[in-house]
Amino acid sequence: MTRLRRVHCSRWTRELRDVLAGHTVQPVGQIRQCGRRPVPRRSRGPRAAEIDANYLATEHDRTVTVDVFRAIRRLFATEPLASRIEHETVPGPSVQGDDEIIAAGLEQGTCGYHAIGTCAMGPNDDGVVDPQLRVRGVTGLRVVDASVLPTMVGGNLNGPVSTLAWRAADLINRSRPGAK
Repeated sequence: MTRLRRVHCSRWTRELRDVLAGHTVQPVGQIRQCGRRPVPRRSRGPRAAEIDANYLATEHDRTVTVDVFRAIRRLFATEPLASRIEHETVPGPSVQGDDEIIAAGLEQGTCGYHAIGTCAMGPNDDGVVDPQLRVRGVTGLRVVDASVLPTMVGGNLNGPVSTLAWRAADLINRSRPGAK
């Protein structure tokens, strides 16, 4: 993380400078990691699964993470950003080696993934939900949230889920008796 000391830009208002000053920037994140691991179940029930996300388990994921981390450090060392940055707080300037960066990410990093795909939509019987958002094998039940998205969105989920909700409302309205 990098803490901004102050922001100076002639086109920004004083209020915006005040809002941005002292904020934290968390620039490193990998949307599509390669490491995968099945979720084993010890028994039935919602708390029975032991989840290990397998973060940074592949050489590709480690290389991409270190490369992006170093690129962000280079970016923050250039003007006009450099003179506006007070100091790096996490993992700190002493963390330099690839293994140190990876270790810091695993120890101090957090997950930014949004839960998706647990009720994935699909055109065939492999999908839990059909293209009309109906749960296969259950009459009168639709799922309208990010769990129906079959793949990770490369950005914030607000737009896709809002669009999905509008589409679902249209589907539900059309399925009502007497609907046009």
